[in-house]
Amino acid sequence: MSDYYNWHETLTYNADVTMIIDMRGSGKTYGFRKQVVKDWLKDRSRFVEIARHVESLKDLSRDYMEKITVNKEFPNLLFKSDRTGVYVSFKNDKGDPKKWEQLGYFVALSQYQNVKKKTYVRVKRIVMDEALIEVNDVYHRYLPNEWEILTNVVDSVTRQHLDENESQRCYLYLLANACNVVNPIF
Repeated sequence: MSDYYNWHETLTYNADVTMIIDMRGSGKTYGFRKQVVKDWLKDRSRFVEIARHVESLKDLSRDYMEKITVNKEFPNLLFKSDRTGVYVSFKNDKGDPKKWEQLGYFVALSQYQNVKKKTYVRVKRIVMDEALIEVNDVYHRYLPNEWEILTNVVDSVTRQHLDENESQRCYLYLLANACNVVNPIF
């Protein structure tokens, strides 16, 4: 896997906000998903994945950890997901789940008012995959004031760390394919 995106190097920068733009299929998404499982195993921290629209959550959640499972990255773990998030469990002796625990949350920018009402516990990483929309994509558009909405969502997730007196730092990752320099983030 040495030809894939090097998440280890990225994490060494310890940046609050990191934008990763690379060619399609370079392992950005796969590497992030693998990293959040490593985080959970280490300290039970969780992640938040942000989609633009609530309608995207169904597709996002479908088989979220399938490639990780197929590649047997964590053979002693089971994963399941729904529109609200991802869950993880250690396998028992029969290969069944012992106890499901929250691994990550899914939120939609288009529902950011509802995001403020939820509780997010032990979140270490926030990611927005496909943060840039390809210029030829006629089906997707940026939300009006998308950057402001994104920062509000991040604030809602991280503010709860302060309320709970948690010292855990939270990191934001914006992932995209190299496609277009005209976008609300730049």
